[in-house]
Amino acid sequence: MRTSDFRTIGHIGAVTLLLCCSACSISLSRAPMQSLPAARELSNRAKHIYFAWGTKGNSQIRSYPATADGDVAPKTVIAGSNTKLDVPFPAYVTPTGAIFTCNLFGRILGFSAGAHGDVPPIRDIGGPLRVCRSVAMHAGIVATADTNYARSAVLVWGPRASGEVKPTRTISGKATKLHEPYDVAFDSGGAIYVANYSGDSITVYARDANGNANPLRRIFGGLTGLRSPSALAVDNNAGLLYVANSGRNAITAYRLSQSGSVKPAALLAGSDTLLSSLDAVAVDGAGYVYAGNRIGGKGYITVYAPGSQGNVKPVQVIKGDKVDLRGHIAVK
Repeated sequence: MRTSDFRTIGHIGAVTLLLCCSACSISLSRAPMQSLPAARELSNRAKHIYFAWGTKGNSQIRSYPATADGDVAPKTVIAGSNTKLDVPFPAYVTPTGAIFTCNLFGRILGFSAGAHGDVPPIRDIGGPLRVCRSVAMHAGIVATADTNYARSAVLVWGPRASGEVKPTRTISGKATKLHEPYDVAFDSGGAIYVANYSGDSITVYARDANGNANPLRRIFGGLTGLRSPSALAVDNNAGLLYVANSGRNAITAYRLSQSGSVKPAALLAGSDTLLSSLDAVAVDGAGYVYAGNRIGGKGYITVYAPGSQGNVKPVQVIKGDKVDLRGHIAVK
């Protein structure tokens, strides 16, 4: 879901993070004999990180400066009964700065750019959501990853959808190869990318896919290095797909055209990276890479310089009592 991209994962009390800037995309680390895109203009660096976080009775969306380091207080907090937030999971920021999330067991909610306090959503979509893992948008179209024990599905609503409405399309069925989808994203052409947590795979669908549709492409197999992929992000500028692998504490990246059992085009992993139980990945327009991590139930963000590869130390670690970040991150 690039130009801007946000997502979420699945744990009660989890957090969703997003990054916001004037022109952000996704970019990451390490390649098997391939170089990553060079750093972009620093003016394209994200300005804010957003994340959705919550437990029953205590749900909120916070924002932090993207250059934050250490234990910092949030700049804005969306919280209160008027917000309708109820264990929000994913998060996404539109090119105009509107903030979207979805409650784990219910609604998709959108808030105006710069929203703060106990404010009502500007968009509220109900419908047959069961377990919402992620939310993404393209040209006003909304997609979510919906997972429960009975089915795996991607639900899609039109640009004007609001209220108690059924999705215009539902991608679900054996042919789809969906296996517990945790995250969903769009590329610039509207193709839909899905991280399949229990399937150790990435599936890609046509922009108008519906029903029991075959994927256009599928990245899977031992060479990929995929292990419990929990989040993904599309960098349209570089033509790369970045994947957070919670099962191996690594971020892998693939060319958007890759399919099958292929080696990643890039890899970020190792003890110096501080990657742990990955929930999220995002990259901004300057090429900085942001990762959402957890240790012992406590969440934190690590940030890597443009072009970082392999076992490298982060340039920022956003962590502390004021910053309990657990969930997906994304950039705008």
